[in-house]
Amino acid sequence: MKDKVKEFVDKHIASDLVIESVAMTTDYKTNNREAKKLNKLFEELSKDIELAKAVYEILLDNECVTTRGISSAECLRLGIHIDKAVKNLEEISRMKNIGIRSLSAEMSLKLWRGEVERQHL
Repeated sequence: MKDKVKEFVDKHIASDLVIESVAMTTDYKTNNREAKKLNKLFEELSKDIELAKAVYEILLDNECVTTRGISSAECLRLGIHIDKAVKNLEEISRMKNIGIRSLSAEMSLKLWRGEVERQHL
């Protein structure tokens, strides 16, 4: 299982770093491409909660703000590592000069807490 955990962690971080590099630009195509990759990883992990717990335990402590933010929101969706995920998102939501990522963290918390209703397009 260690190899599988490492594979998921490495793929997640690779996409996170690309997203982080374009976060303050208008390169939405690159962002969307990487977001699709992360969605596929999430779908796979949601089928194996024990694997997900092991992967997200590592990602939640990553130094990259984008990695911590995305993985924290994913943990809330899965109902795992709740305390750490909430703490991460609260910290990120208070950060200045990180653009949309602080708003994303804030909105993830509000959705999870039921403070806003999820809108489907």
